[in-house]
Amino acid sequence: MKCPACGADNPENASYCSLCFSRFDELISSEARRAASARDKADEGARIICPNCEELNPVDTYFCMRCGFIFDSVDDLLVTPEKAAQLEAKKRAVEEDAFRERLSEPIQVDDGFSGADLMRRIEKALEAGARPRFVARGRNSVTHLMKLLALASLERGKSGKDVFFRVRLAEEEIMPDLDDVELEVILEERDGGTTP
Repeated sequence: MKCPACGADNPENASYCSLCFSRFDELISSEARRAASARDKADEGARIICPNCEELNPVDTYFCMRCGFIFDSVDDLLVTPEKAAQLEAKKRAVEEDAFRERLSEPIQVDDGFSGADLMRRIEKALEAGARPRFVARGRNSVTHLMKLLALASLERGKSGKDVFFRVRLAEEEIMPDLDDVELEVILEERDGGTTP
């Protein structure tokens, strides 16, 4: 017997669910039967949208897979396969934008910054379509960053990609010492042969 509250499998003669401890005689009501009927009639690809967290769930579940909200009435919560696909695409786009934004947060490069770590970050960010940003202050850090960017550009060029970068001075006042220079570098990748 499948528990109407949580969907757990139980022995046929059970009075209580072994997972959520719900009493079966109270749960198996006309409402539960009606919900099961709505699930049976749902189109393939339809989903149940949770009213609590807006997570899309399979039609054969009795609770939200994300927040645990128990679905009493399924009729109002069913979404068509087309609407479910739209909602999933929108959710993926938001997650991808957030991921790219995290990858685009400025990385402070100093003398002790690992070149291998920087190369991995550049690779990961460019593969995700992000525009990684780096900040270097002082002669040694700027030189270190420029060497690593040149190496990254060569590596990406082997796969047919061109890496372009914009460089900005953090401050535009006169700096008597190169150790006071602070640069921000923003990378962008394009298919080979594309001009900026």
